[in-house]
Amino acid sequence: MNINAEAAPGQQAPAVSAAGGQQPAQALNAPDLSGLLSKSDQASGVEVSRRNAIVSDPRLRGLRNGQYYALGDGVPYFPGRLDLDTPVSKFYPAQIRDVQVIRGPYTTLLGPAFGYININTLNTPRAQAGSTGTEYHGSTALGYQVNGSQYNGLQVVSAAGSDWGFRGSYNVLQGSDYHAGNGIVVPSSYQANNFSAGLGFDLRDDLSIEIKAIRSFQNNLEFPGLYFDVDTADTEAYSTRILARNFGPFDQATADLWYNTTASSGNTKSGSKQAFVNRLLNNAFNQPFITPAGTIPGGGYQLYDQSTTRFGERSIGYRLAGQWGNLKDELTVTLGTDLNVFGQGLTENIQILQGPQPAGLPPIPTSDGSRTLVQTQSIPNSESVNPGLFLESFLPIGESIKLKSGARIDGVRTTSDPRLITGNIDLFGQAQGVPGSNRLTVDPSIYSTDPAAAQRGLSREFLLLAAFATMDYKVSDTTTLFLGYGYSERAPTLTELYSSGPFIGVLQQGTSRLIGDPNLSKERLNQFDVGLRYDTEYLKAGVSGFYALINDYITYDANQTSGGLTQVVFSNTDLATLAGTEMYLQANVTRWLSPFATLSYVQGIDQTHVDNRRNTPSPNGSLVTSSRRKDPVTGAFATETEPLPQMPPMETRLGIRIHGTQDIPKWQIEFAARIVNGQNAVATSLGEFTTPGFTTFDIRGFWQVRKNFLVTAGVENIGNKLYREHLDPIAANILTGAPALYRPGTNFFLNTQLTY
Repeated sequence: MNINAEAAPGQQAPAVSAAGGQQPAQALNAPDLSGLLSKSDQASGVEVSRRNAIVSDPRLRGLRNGQYYALGDGVPYFPGRLDLDTPVSKFYPAQIRDVQVIRGPYTTLLGPAFGYININTLNTPRAQAGSTGTEYHGSTALGYQVNGSQYNGLQVVSAAGSDWGFRGSYNVLQGSDYHAGNGIVVPSSYQANNFSAGLGFDLRDDLSIEIKAIRSFQNNLEFPGLYFDVDTADTEAYSTRILARNFGPFDQATADLWYNTTASSGNTKSGSKQAFVNRLLNNAFNQPFITPAGTIPGGGYQLYDQSTTRFGERSIGYRLAGQWGNLKDELTVTLGTDLNVFGQGLTENIQILQGPQPAGLPPIPTSDGSRTLVQTQSIPNSESVNPGLFLESFLPIGESIKLKSGARIDGVRTTSDPRLITGNIDLFGQAQGVPGSNRLTVDPSIYSTDPAAAQRGLSREFLLLAAFATMDYKVSDTTTLFLGYGYSERAPTLTELYSSGPFIGVLQQGTSRLIGDPNLSKERLNQFDVGLRYDTEYLKAGVSGFYALINDYITYDANQTSGGLTQVVFSNTDLATLAGTEMYLQANVTRWLSPFATLSYVQGIDQTHVDNRRNTPSPNGSLVTSSRRKDPVTGAFATETEPLPQMPPMETRLGIRIHGTQDIPKWQIEFAARIVNGQNAVATSLGEFTTPGFTTFDIRGFWQVRKNFLVTAGVENIGNKLYREHLDPIAANILTGAPALYRPGTNFFLNTQLTY
């Protein structure tokens, strides 16, 4: 069994691959993995929410991280914090062989999830056949982008014998603020140093071992539109794979072991972050005192934020699997077990300094009389233990039919330290939804659908089931039909269960205060897929469609919305649906001309938006405010259905490639247009804004000057279009005087690579 390369035989419709390696990454101007995913026409169904130039959060057919798994070589990676730390930011294209995107629950080998993005890194090299000594190789790559003065450098070295190999690389990335289409400067500086190494041995002809390590050091990352910047982020990841052929009763057996961890710290100290956060806080605290004339007595409170955050995660686990068959032309069965132990912790120390007391406004009260407002909020130290068993089979029938099926069972147990929000103020003033006489120390359990149960204990146990069946039917030599059905269950994440008020940008506002609910139910997905693929020497085309029903979908219930600051509670809705399509086409009109087109679209609907889960009187007689039921003050009813939040709009890519006539072209020029529709299907109850559509134009190209020397260059966003993405944080854009967030304007890039 090769977990890295195999998840859907023949690359069935829900599975696609985006090529890695330095040449495609440089040709796309993708110094980081998210750039490769967002710009590749092979990664259909994936949309990317860019947090800054090197940290991004992919969405898979509308699924967010936690609903799908992000993996490296089959090893699961989890974010320490959903907005500032993402799994794909741990990898860079030069270390990647390919990225396998599985658009549904169509494998049971990789864990309990609704989809998978599996990043397969390069294996260690071996000396060429006939070589008698050790071979040494290396490559050096340098790149520069004008907009943002972004530099990147890469050094790779390798050594190989006939039965062993080593590969090591060092990658440095550095950039500063970029200019948007209207010339405004967007704070987005960053610095990253990435190391990777691999060491492999063939102990026998039928036994090999591969050891890989990643170290990533990121510093001074600015995140426009989010509450915090990152001061330091340190990731280390280690994995070992042992592969044995003809092992006992198995034709092939594998053992995977892994350990990865991230430790990070952040703050609000930079000048641009101060301009944003102070404007955000001043707006929130002064809003209740705005007069009908639009003025504020004494000019309003002047507040200065000096907050800090620390967060981290750790994942330890194994996977053991045995395989009968060759996964090619005979019945193949894979049986195995895995275990993943994931721990997480996050602390935010909110410190807000009051300026001079404005005339006509009451002082902001604190319990100790201090002029510094203090609050501590967190995701308490928590842990998830997840053992699982899996079975998967592959059966070819003749030359035309390939059947695949699988089943999986998991147990998940979660635990957490006590949850409290403490401080000397109520950060949200006299807002509804904070019942109880002690407004300085709040147990977030009061926001639960069952507060009494949440206060009795924080441990939860989940039994998860999954099964799927797919068929590839070769209608003719050129046409293949795909049909698939999958059922999967997933447990709530530690963030969804135990969040205690941190400002994490999971919604469009970018400054959402998250409250978890330990009483959340597991999500249950039923998904149907159909696809058609046409493949000839001159034309490659495909279309796929899917429909998914998710029972007990975990969404958000707005408890507080005000001037960019929101407080939301994770909540189940009885039924949500996802539906969409992907299309692609590439034609070889001549030996040197190849037009191409791709389209992706997803629609998400909360089918049971009216929800009375939080209709229970609180201890002080008030009701916990909820955006999902009748408003007890105004009497307004919630809508029965509503679009799910953070759904990417329809996106189309059109272009032509002019290239050399060789089988592997030595040069290529690509003219491309990216057409993104406006997104009007928004979750209005959560304060989500519509986003206008836009079109951008790019020119990219590469030239293999010599066998060992590659040059790539291009211009992105020709015409200097001013635009923002729907998944971008918007708080900065709706606050007067705060630095707004828009995507980069025109950008010229140049990359070179020398191999030796």
